[in-house]
Amino acid sequence: MYNGNECFVTGSKPLDLSLSDFWERICFNMQRSELRSMLAEFLVISSLENMGVGTCVKRCDSPYCDVITNSGYVAIIKSAAYTDSEYGDRPDCISFQILPSENMKMGVYVFCLYKGMTENDTPLNLDLWEFYIVPSQVISQKISNRKSITLPALMDLDPILSDFYGIGEAINTSMELLNEIERI
Repeated sequence: MYNGNECFVTGSKPLDLSLSDFWERICFNMQRSELRSMLAEFLVISSLENMGVGTCVKRCDSPYCDVITNSGYVAIIKSAAYTDSEYGDRPDCISFQILPSENMKMGVYVFCLYKGMTENDTPLNLDLWEFYIVPSQVISQKISNRKSITLPALMDLDPILSDFYGIGEAINTSMELLNEIERI
């Protein structure tokens, strides 16, 4: 694990160039969609770990799995925002990328919405995030053959809305509800 103080080396000699320098230059704008997506994944994993739900959280490097919780549930994490630094101040229509239904596995989607609308808003303010949890099976049954879902279409699926602290409980509740439906 790196702490940022590590220096780049050449010819076994450390340069006056550290990993922190890299992070400062590359990660300076957390409003960029690719960094915000990484931050959303970090927030979900951190929430699971901090709430004791994910003490054994495992990251996956697969398009069909971002995280496996200690309960064994697969979580696919997607993010969106009303504003994106690449497009200026104009609010975006919220939509999230989803996987083709034939590739769905038993698990949940965690849709992370960053609601900041001004230049002064920061993705580090967790009050500006909402997390919507939906079983992947519900998505594949209700909206198969789509590559994305808009926020209104997502709301039609009755997702469990959570803040940062409730993500693990929402995942467990979502999966328990799905298991009950399947037993009927």
